[in-house]
Amino acid sequence: MNRRIDPAALLIAVLTVGVDPLTVNGPWEKINTIVATVVGVILAAYTWPRRMGPESEDSYLPPIDNWVLAAHAMAYGLIIAIGVGWPVQEAMQPPDCPVHPADVLPAACTELDRIADNATWWALGIGALAAVVLFFGLRRTLARLTAPSPG
Repeated sequence: MNRRIDPAALLIAVLTVGVDPLTVNGPWEKINTIVATVVGVILAAYTWPRRMGPESEDSYLPPIDNWVLAAHAMAYGLIIAIGVGWPVQEAMQPPDCPVHPADVLPAACTELDRIADNATWWALGIGALAAVVLFFGLRRTLARLTAPSPG
């Protein structure tokens, strides 16, 4: 973790990634996965504790606080959920929705919407599971980094 990083700014970035794909009807788009991956890498680069020592003077490892760890894990979980939405949808083999007039909805489009809804629920479940795993991973990592060195 870097002490010069504003957690609120990172939270806004995470929420911005989640607003569009989770509030718009229709199928998941590849761009959602791409943007979530980029934001996830940035989030991990600035918030995942990696090491502590004299060579990393700008590093800051706060005391282990389960609320902070849960917030980080939930942010990571949301990014993961958004990132896996499109791949999960594609794994369900959605049909192509043909171009159609606004007053006619082909069956393929209805099926595509149903599959997109199911993919959303699966992605959110994967994200929630990832958040739980990451919470315990963060706790273990911080405990290891803050433990007194033997000898």
